[in-house]
Amino acid sequence: MSFRVVLDACVLVPSLLCDVLLHLAEDDLYDPLWSAEILDETRRTLVGKLGVDLERTERRLGQMRRASPAAEVDDYDSLVPAMTNHPRIGMCWRQPSADTLT
Repeated sequence: MSFRVVLDACVLVPSLLCDVLLHLAEDDLYDPLWSAEILDETRRTLVGKLGVDLERTERRLGQMRRASPAAEVDDYDSLVPAMTNHPRIGMCWRQPSADTLT
């Protein structure tokens, strides 16, 4: 699939929404993208703000990484200084030429 979508923490935190989006990706409707920073924010929100157990959170993030190994974007450090609004989203958007942001 060539339609690439950046999934931000705000859609990865709610478990039902995250599951729906990842199932759609499994059905080849799009290719998900995220960064380590997006997953870190997801972890911080789940554990720190919502009180989800760290082990459960790590298991969930690990399953996401294993299910979509090509989703994680890296090698974008040179783009971060140019991002004034949302660097972790902007770098995903620009680096692999994402088609949309969710």
